[in-house]
Amino acid sequence: MKHRIKFLIAAALLSAPLVRAADTATLRFQNGTVRTLGDLTVQDGTIFLPKDQIRVAVSTIRKIDFSFDTLSVEQCEALFNAGEFEKLAAMLNTALTPLKPFEAFPGNLDPFLRWQMRAQFWTGQYDELRQRAELLRTRKSSFAAEAALYEVLALIEEDKSAEAATAFAAVNNPEADFPAMTELIRGRLAMAEKKYPAALQHFSNVIVFHSRDAEWMPAATFYEGKVYRKTGYLVAALNIAEELELAYPDTVWSRRAAELK
Repeated sequence: MKHRIKFLIAAALLSAPLVRAADTATLRFQNGTVRTLGDLTVQDGTIFLPKDQIRVAVSTIRKIDFSFDTLSVEQCEALFNAGEFEKLAAMLNTALTPLKPFEAFPGNLDPFLRWQMRAQFWTGQYDELRQRAELLRTRKSSFAAEAALYEVLALIEEDKSAEAATAFAAVNNPEADFPAMTELIRGRLAMAEKKYPAALQHFSNVIVFHSRDAEWMPAATFYEGKVYRKTGYLVAALNIAEELELAYPDTVWSRRAAELK
């Protein structure tokens, strides 16, 4: 099978927000050879090296680093912190899909895969999230432990709290590296068990001790409102809805505030 990956995608092909995919790929081979290509032609497990006019087996690649002209980790972080989850997910899907034949190779894709996975969680793409999480494990990424926690949250969202609790228990000492996320998960699990005072305490811990966390602070605030609504404190829930609308306009949180009214 032949795959040709042109690293400039025509805007007319897709309606989603577009960025250019990788502009160049730097291939490092097992024998120490390094080649930088503007596009890759892959056929029957081989890559064509135009400079050398030869084909080499994909299995001889040790590492691939992709260079992006209009996509950066900083750009991903800015969109994520602004709550632009759908835009970020679409942007990364456009950029990373052409690179799928090479995503298992070591290289510099891990940070982009991480942002993609996080955006997929907040846009409800749980099956895709699990694929990214598994890929990060396959790559032995430093983000693999965090990926496991997003898988736990995805299970909670799918009303599989027992499976989520089991998966969460298998994560070693999550509060050491992900304290706010860990508190949020514990709060969500307590909610699922209708242990509302415990849930409120976990959400309060996020709000008090991690108030600058752009991801988990608004999430904890929202779920605090959900607990108040479930337990009949409707005025408190309404106050939180208004707080979310004011603090996070035009984001998923201002939209979800309607669930608290």
